[in-house]
Parts: sequence; structure tokens; C-alpha cells
Amino acid sequence: MAAFTWAFHTSWLGAVAVVVLAWFISMALDVALTGAFGVGFPASYPF
Repeated sequence: MAAFTWAFHTSWLGAVAVVVLAWFISMALDVALTGAFGVGFPASYPF
């Protein structure tokens, strides 16, 4: 998170928001790629 805080010049709460947003975008891309091409990202989520 320190890297996000420094890279985006934001507070730690903003860095958490960036991480959560990136995670949701990654999940959406995984669903889209799996639906369109039958391939997806390796499992990297906690459930």
C-alpha cells in the first residue's frame, strides 16, 4: 500500500480505495474473459 500512497499522492485511505478498485476491475476482466474466450486469470482471490 505504501507504493500506491506514493504513486498516487494520496492518503492511506485513498490507497486502500485504489487497491479495492483494482481488485474489482480484475474480477470483472476475469469474468469477461472467461465468458468470451473460456480463459481467465489464475485464482488469486480469497473465495
